[in-house]
Amino acid sequence: MLANRIGNALYYGVFRRNSTFLLAVFASAWVFESVFDNATASFMNHYNKGRTLQEVLPSFVEQE
Repeated sequence: MLANRIGNALYYGVFRRNSTFLLAVFASAWVFESVFDNATASFMNHYNKGRTLQEVLPSFVEQE
């Protein structure tokens, strides 16, 4: 019964009209892109800690 209610709510709220369906597609793509971008950026910053140009450059400038 709950699945039927959820299905009806999705159909009548989102999938019934093309405009709301496209809005849902673009909104979900935007949310996914921002979450994926933040997750991969934080992973790469953690993985490359101490190896980025912003962290290494001051040690080269001080030696000159």
